[in-house]
Amino acid sequence: LDEDDFKRVNFFAGAGPMETTVRLLTLLEQAGSTMKSSTCRVLQPVFDEAARKRIAWAHKTAPSNSTGSEHRPLHYALFCAHVLRALSLFEVDQAIRKYREIRGLPKEWDILAMIDQNGCRMLAKKPLRGTMMGVAPVPGTEAYFLQQLLDETFKEVYTK
Repeated sequence: LDEDDFKRVNFFAGAGPMETTVRLLTLLEQAGSTMKSSTCRVLQPVFDEAARKRIAWAHKTAPSNSTGSEHRPLHYALFCAHVLRALSLFEVDQAIRKYREIRGLPKEWDILAMIDQNGCRMLAKKPLRGTMMGVAPVPGTEAYFLQQLLDETFKEVYTK
């Protein structure tokens, strides 16, 4: 392992085994149950506590990371909170504020949506109104004018 791979392995190992929890949730869903059902609801406090521990770990670990990667423990902790279905915790709100501060993200960005749609990548894609089934823009809409602008400013350059 090179130094970056070693850091990455230690980053995930330092927070504990999420694989067991993910496997448990997968088995519950395959059995047709959800965390909201009366039989599984007793597990939610356990998952909430696990999310709290991950966030505490992230707050403790983040300052010791190298410059530019201070956000990684918080990113992982927020992803874990999403997997554990514990996004409504107060600690998650605090972690989101800290994550936004460290990354310098605008207040308008919905971090919960970024976690919910694609937690491991922190990406939220909003549908663009004015497209026909996401394929072609409808004339007269914002999507149409944006596509027209892109088409008119595109310049093909051929190289050898």
